[in-house]
This record gives sequence, C-alpha cells and structure tokens, in this order.
Amino acid sequence: MPTIEELLHAYYAGDDAALNQLSARLRRPLGRIAVVILRSRGVARGALVEWDVHACLVRVWVGVALSRVGGRARWVHERWSALRWLIGILCEQMDWTMGFREPY
Repeated sequence: MPTIEELLHAYYAGDDAALNQLSARLRRPLGRIAVVILRSRGVARGALVEWDVHACLVRVWVGVALSRVGGRARWVHERWSALRWLIGILCEQMDWTMGFREPY
C-alpha cells in the first residue's frame, strides 16, 4: 500500500486516482481530528453538525486539487509530512467555515 506521501506525489505527477485513494484513506482520520478540534473549542457532542465537518473535508480535497494547478507539482510545505500539511488545510477550513480562530 502506498504511503500518503507517495499518493500525493502520484497525484501531482498526474494520477487523479491517487487523490481519490488519499481521500478515501484519510476521510475517517481527518474527520476524527476535526471532531477533536470541535470538542476542544467547546462544541457539545450533541451539537456537532455532521455536514460542517463533511464540508470542511470536501474543501480540504478541493484545496489539494487546486494546488496542482499552475504546475507546482508538490505540496507547499515539503518540510512537513503530507499528513501534517493536510491537517493544516483542515484547520484553515475550519477557521473559515466555522468562524474559529487560532490557537487550537
């Protein structure tokens, strides 16, 4: 099974299926991270709105897809792991979508 970094490199090399694999593999872990962040911000368990988390995850993948435009062919912060970079995008999306501000 390819690593997250290998899938991301494959996507930037033109393999669109790699992004689908990456999304499928990380859907649950990134969703759990989003829920942990929501809970740390005081959002009650019953108040967690599923579509907000889903919308943030969709925007993460849109952001990754758009990062390939312009011939960048790499993730922006290569000094970070691909997972760290994706979690950063998730946090930014939560900021914008849910009105959160750092620090988490």
